[in-house]
Formats: sequence, C-alpha cells, structure tokens
Amino acid sequence: IDYESGVLSIVPREVTLSAGDNVFTYSGSEIVPDVALLNIANNDNVVIGFDKDAVDAGEYTLTASISDTNYSLVGNTSFEVVINKAQQSISIESTVFPYTGKVHSIVATLVSGDGDISYENNSNTNVGEYEVTVKVSGTQNYLELNETVNISITKTEITIEDIALSDITYGDKLSVSVITGIAKLIDMVAEGVFSFINGDEILHAGTHEVEVLFTPEDSNIDAKSVFVGITVLRKTVNVTVEDGGKGIGNEDPVIVYSVTGVLDGDTYEPSVSRVSGEAVGEYGYTVQDSGEGDYVPQIISSTKFYILDKLVEFSGYSDEFIYRVGVTNGYAMQLSFKEGYDISSLEVTFSTVVGTASGSYKSEKVTFSGSGKVKIGLKIKNTYNVIFDEKVFEVVANAVNVTSFSQIKSNLDSCLHNDLILTNSITVSAG
Repeated sequence: IDYESGVLSIVPREVTLSAGDNVFTYSGSEIVPDVALLNIANNDNVVIGFDKDAVDAGEYTLTASISDTNYSLVGNTSFEVVINKAQQSISIESTVFPYTGKVHSIVATLVSGDGDISYENNSNTNVGEYEVTVKVSGTQNYLELNETVNISITKTEITIEDIALSDITYGDKLSVSVITGIAKLIDMVAEGVFSFINGDEILHAGTHEVEVLFTPEDSNIDAKSVFVGITVLRKTVNVTVEDGGKGIGNEDPVIVYSVTGVLDGDTYEPSVSRVSGEAVGEYGYTVQDSGEGDYVPQIISSTKFYILDKLVEFSGYSDEFIYRVGVTNGYAMQLSFKEGYDISSLEVTFSTVVGTASGSYKSEKVTFSGSGKVKIGLKIKNTYNVIFDEKVFEVVANAVNVTSFSQIKSNLDSCLHNDLILTNSITVSAG
C-alpha cells in the first residue's frame, strides 16, 4: 500500500518449482513430468507449461512456466526428464505341431514394439522338443528382445484306408502279397510295409478276422494295426484210386486208393465209392464231398471197376479161360488164360464135399481123383485186381475094366462133354 498516494497494489505471488524423479518408460504418449508449485494459494489451480514435449525415449531438460499473472515463478525453473526404452513383447499362435513330414515353424507377432522379428532354429520336422529363439531388433523407443520359445512336434496317428485281403487256401501262410491298402499320414501316403501279426498261423477253411500291422519307414510315425476279414478256401486234395473188379455175383473188394495234398499232421479219409451196378461191365469211381472241413477231394485217376463173368464157366468156353477135359490118369481140366492175367499168381484150392473126390493142380492142369464131389477154388490176379471164383465138380471113378464100346463111349462122353463124337467101331484088346 502506498500510503502517500493511497494506492493499494496487489503484486503476483512468488512460487517455486519442485521436481520429482522424472524417470519414465516409453509409452508412445507425451509424458507428464512430476513437478509441483510451492506457495500456491489455497484452492488455486495453476497450470504449469513446458517448453517442449517429451515423448520418445531419451533425456530431456524441460523448463517450466506458468501463465497465471497472479503468480510469479521464481528460482530454478528447469529440470531433467529421462524416458527409457520400453520392452518389446510378442505372441505365438501355436507351439505344438503334429508330425506331417514337413517343416514346422512358429510365427511371432509383436504385441508391443516396432522392431524387426527374426528366428533361430525355427525349421523343424521330426518329432521332438525344440527351443526356438525369437529376436526382435531394438529401435529408438524399444529394447532388443531375445526370447526362447519351447515347441513340440508330436506323433500323428496314421489311418489305414481301402485295406482288403485276397482269399487264401487252407495250408497257405498269411503272406503280405494278399494285402492291398494304403496308410495315410494326414493328406499324404505313408511309406512302409504291411505284415500279419501271427502270420505263421495256419487258418482253417472259413472266414476269419486277422490283425494286419503297418510298420512305417519313418520312425516319426507309430505302427498301427487293424483287424481285417479274410476267407480261407478249402484245399483240393487228389485221390488216386486203383483199378478194381470182381466176378459177377461176388462181394465188392475193399477199394484201394491214396490221397496226396494233405498237410503234415492232418488226417483225412475221403468217402470213395464206385458207381452202383451189378451187371457185367465197367464202372467208374466217385468221391463224396461233404462241403465241410478243410479239404475238397477230387479223383485224378481214370481207373475203373470191372464186373466180369465168372472166371470158370464149366459148361464151355468163357471170357477168362478155356478149359478142356481129357483122360489122363483121372479126369483132367486144362486151364488156358487170356492175355492180361498173371498166371504165376494163380492159386488153386480143393476141398472134398462128398465122398473121396479130391483134386490137384500142376502145370496149368487140374486132375481129379476118387469119386464124389470136390470144390475147386480159383484165385488169379489180373492187371487191376484179384478175381476169385469156385465150382463144385462131381467126380466119377475111372473105369478099369472096359468091356464094351458103349462103356468107352459113355466114359469118353462124360470126360469130353461130347466134344469128341465116336462113330466107328474099334477093337479093344485085353488089358
């Protein structure tokens, strides 16, 4: 107050600047320094201004000022401000990859920062755990970033497609040659080999489910097995039947045959029979297939079963042999066989039926003696079987004392069956 003039003057209030630490980290925005005015009147809001903006990282000297005329900023009005570079940060979309046989790499995206991104060890293919280094270059406002990212490449399960097994025959082992199909790893064909689990097992005829294993060449892929249906066909075996035969009216002999193609350790007996019929002639053989089991029988031989007339037709010539009766120390029967009979195999047996009649055989000749009835049995082998026949003969004792022509003729007739006809007179001397 100027008392002389009576003038009251109000002068600006002096204030001083108080500055804080003023160390900041770059944020992309203008920083607000930590300063305050001391000696401000109560409730006054005095705005502090600065001579420059501080945005980018760096060191600054700022000078404060106020525009409020009611105050006068005195003392030190400058202060230091430091803006440090900020840390950069990244995000990774995926760090776990399925194995595909192709290169896998991570991709980093800047969450904050403006540096250039680069990688180390970022091209990996095989299954495993890997460390990838992500580098972000430093810039004016950001520090350089070096970050290690752990990634995993995991095994991928393959799929088996279009798999099928061709039919096999009983006795065949399971061979990879019957397998068709492909193994896929996602969208590509996986190289490898198919095989059978328990491939040495011999499967019986029928349908089965067998386990097929795919083993990939690539060790990054696990093997995989699937169950697949297979048909095992019955095995054809060959039946060779020997020729057979019999005399008409006799019992059929046992059919002789052999079987080839049966597996070691197996027992198989086919049902072989001849075509029915009992008349003289040729008959074939058949084998019955039950439709079940592991084997299908088939006859491969062209053999026949023969039914022949009796070996001995004692009233004349026969198809088997010719006989002739003469008088030489008793009644005799000469045997003469057709081609195809093994004479050395001939067996002749005699058995007395009535009286003292008996017989003997030597040099293809049968001789009877005594009187009564005798049974002769003949057994001979031809090229296909043994034929047996038998006949009972009535034997009349030899005439010792010939007294008349009629007796001679009678005796000769009984011996020759009228093959010799006597028409002329003969003279018989004593003895």
